[in-house]
Amino acid sequence: MNQQAANRTQGGSSKRTASELLRMVVGIALAVGIIAGASAYQFDFALGVPIAVAAGLVAVLAIVGAILTRRRESQRARMSAFLASELGSDWNPKTGLKASQFKDGTPRKITLSYPERMPDHDPEWRRRMTELVRQRMGVDEVATKWNQKRNVVVMTGVVKVVTALDQARRKVEERIHLILNPLFRSVELSVSVSTWARDEELQPERIELVYGVTALDGSEMWRKRVEAMTGLKLGGRWRAHFDPTKDVGWLEPRPVLPSNVRHPGLGLYDNADPKAPTLYYGVDENGTPRGWTIGKKSTMPHMLTIGPTGGGKTTVLRSLVVGAVAQGIPVFMADPKMIELTPFYGFPGCFIASTPGEIAKMIETMEALMYSRYEAIKRNPAAADSMTPVLFILDELLILRQVLKRHHAKITGRGTPPWFDSIAALLALARSALINVVIGVQRPDASLFDDGSRDNLRQRLSLMRLSPQGSQMLWGTPYVGVDLPMVQGRAMASPDGDNPIEIQTFWVADPITAQGDDKALLDELRARGEATFSSMELPVDVSPFLNDPPEIDKATLPQSAAEVELGASEDIRESEAASLLSVDTQNVKADAITEGDEIVLESGEPVTVVSVDEDPFDEDAVTIVVATPTGEEGVAMSRDDYVARVLSLVDVA
Repeated sequence: MNQQAANRTQGGSSKRTASELLRMVVGIALAVGIIAGASAYQFDFALGVPIAVAAGLVAVLAIVGAILTRRRESQRARMSAFLASELGSDWNPKTGLKASQFKDGTPRKITLSYPERMPDHDPEWRRRMTELVRQRMGVDEVATKWNQKRNVVVMTGVVKVVTALDQARRKVEERIHLILNPLFRSVELSVSVSTWARDEELQPERIELVYGVTALDGSEMWRKRVEAMTGLKLGGRWRAHFDPTKDVGWLEPRPVLPSNVRHPGLGLYDNADPKAPTLYYGVDENGTPRGWTIGKKSTMPHMLTIGPTGGGKTTVLRSLVVGAVAQGIPVFMADPKMIELTPFYGFPGCFIASTPGEIAKMIETMEALMYSRYEAIKRNPAAADSMTPVLFILDELLILRQVLKRHHAKITGRGTPPWFDSIAALLALARSALINVVIGVQRPDASLFDDGSRDNLRQRLSLMRLSPQGSQMLWGTPYVGVDLPMVQGRAMASPDGDNPIEIQTFWVADPITAQGDDKALLDELRARGEATFSSMELPVDVSPFLNDPPEIDKATLPQSAAEVELGASEDIRESEAASLLSVDTQNVKADAITEGDEIVLESGEPVTVVSVDEDPFDEDAVTIVVATPTGEEGVAMSRDDYVARVLSLVDVA
């Protein structure tokens, strides 16, 4: 093989270059001109002068051509020498490089034949070769056409009129490519900004992505990483879209949600479908009202709402209440804290249980209603069409269970409170009876739900920022809602099913302290409720829930959303968007860990290594000191023990 390459090189070098041939032409033309001129002078040769003049012109043209050709050969040789370092010593530039379409002495079209051993399947190698040629051409872009079967690539340079703004924007595109390319692993990636925020600015408005075939674009987790990395490096919050069928995608800034949205009023329900009423609770990033559709055909008959104290859970429940009252749906509420929902005492269509006995009675009443409706449907399947939906809200489930435990202990002193089984039965069976259950909790702990009943709460809404563990419990993934802005009422919700979206929930004032527009909304709602429920036959006996409401100090109730302080819990805490990028780990030996590394210990949370110390009494042992929320902690282990080290983007690439 090497001998054949040497023979090709020797054969190629035996050919004369164009500039050498032109120099020969110059010499011949000058010789002919001199001979012709001498003949005309010495022998009175009539054609001698014209021949001498013609030969002189040929010589001049040949000299000019030789100069131009020499420049072209110089450029070609320069490019050949540069490419030879990439293509190897067996590559013959005389046969492997064809240059044409010269302008200003520089070729604008290159036909390159490369050895078979070159990794032309590697997008990075292709990009590097294209960039080398572009730099030597001195052009703005290079269009490439690869023929892998023949090991040939045709590169055509394109020169554009580039302004200072264009150059700056090109640098922005190059930076975005450098940012995103590691996430696409070994897949070829092309980045371009199709829309800028303003004509004279460098802020991208839409980033177009074209990439090679990969399975990554089908991963929701990977999409979140792309969004998080884009926001981390470009600023703001971004939304990524991918079309796996075409291997293309685009990034665009997320619309900015308002931080405080007052409930729009009764107009939301003017065109309500009585067979599929919607209880609106907020607006999405496009300003569209979103909510929970209940009724006979609903696939999400029950709802789970979680959020810390001050997160806005109460106003979400109020939105559900006002939506139900506006559409003639009776609302039954268990409020063990005696403050969140009790302001709706006396509101038309609203019935509240706050004492332990009342809460137990209300649960029993809802269960009895469910079974009685099942009996009616069993006798006449068409009876379901005439049934009115019922909304049953169980707020602060953890406190509610504790209250019921104490109540049950006072009554019997032993056993599990029967109302726990009743709640589980309602979540499992109440859909066909048109009883829609809402559970409000601060944490979605599985311990609060018996027999996996949490899975029946398909309509979900989480307020404020979740930890990865909380996101895993609620959404089944560790990244949904972990980067939400710390804004009162900001939430992730699933109005259309399992795919959560970001929303800003409505602000609904406390009926006791409402003033101004807030009071006007509730007065309109009260008037509509009185007109609707005055002639409605309620599905159950509500007399046990018509007691006097507990006394509430109005001074303790917030007058507006701005007065509600953000709460905190173990499940709602600060979480940087960059944490989404640190989920990949690699097992390495303990003695390979260095200061500054992030590792994952038994707790499952990444921790930063402060130092790695050798054990003075055991040369085969080390102590890894890590930073934890409670301080520094030392972990002793053998040098050969493996530790899960968090991979950075560079490591992953």
